[in-house]
Amino acid sequence: MVERRSPKPKVVGSIPSAPAIYEREGLVLSPVEFVQQVKREVSKITWPTRKEVVVTSIMVFVLVMLAAGFFLLVDQVLVRLVNFVLGLGA
Repeated sequence: MVERRSPKPKVVGSIPSAPAIYEREGLVLSPVEFVQQVKREVSKITWPTRKEVVVTSIMVFVLVMLAAGFFLLVDQVLVRLVNFVLGLGA
C-alpha cells in the first residue's frame, strides 16, 4: 500500500479520522484569523468589470436562445419523421 502525504504537512482532513483543522505551530487557527485570511485571499481576486459581466451575460443569453431554436427545429423534424414512418401523418 502506498502512503499518501499531503503537500501541506500541517493540514489534515483528507481522511474521516482526521478532522479538517489547520494547525499553525501547534495552535488551532482561531475563527478571527480564519476570517482575516479569507479577506486577504478575496482581495487577491481579479474581479470582472461591470462591462465584462454584461457582455458575457448577453453572450450566454444569445447562445441559449440559439441552442433552444436549434433543438426546437431538430425536435420538429424528428416529430414529422416519426409520424411519417409510423403512418400517423397521413
